[in-house]
Amino acid sequence: MENDKFAADLKAFLEERNFPPDDRMDVTVHMAQFKDIVTGVELPITFDINIKSGSFKFSTVVTQSAIDHFVETIVQVCYINKQKKLDESEQAVM
Repeated sequence: MENDKFAADLKAFLEERNFPPDDRMDVTVHMAQFKDIVTGVELPITFDINIKSGSFKFSTVVTQSAIDHFVETIVQVCYINKQKKLDESEQAVM
C-alpha cells in the first residue's frame, strides 16, 4: 500500500493537517522511577493506554498506590479539567 498513489496522497493530506496517519490510538508510557507515596518504594513503571477504547494496562509490576495515582490522574485530566473548561466557555458566552 506504500506504493499506492491514493494511499500516499491520503497520508500527505493527513500529515499536512497534523493528523498522524500511522496513529493506532495506543500510547506506551514509561516512567523510569515512580516513587510510591505510601511505601516510599521507587520502581520503574510501564503502561499502555488505548485512547480509542479508554482502556489501560500496566506492563510491569506496580503497587496499589501507583494504580490509584494513575486512575486519579486520568479522572482529573479527562473529567474535572474538561468540565472546568466547559464551565469557563459557558460563562464567557453569557
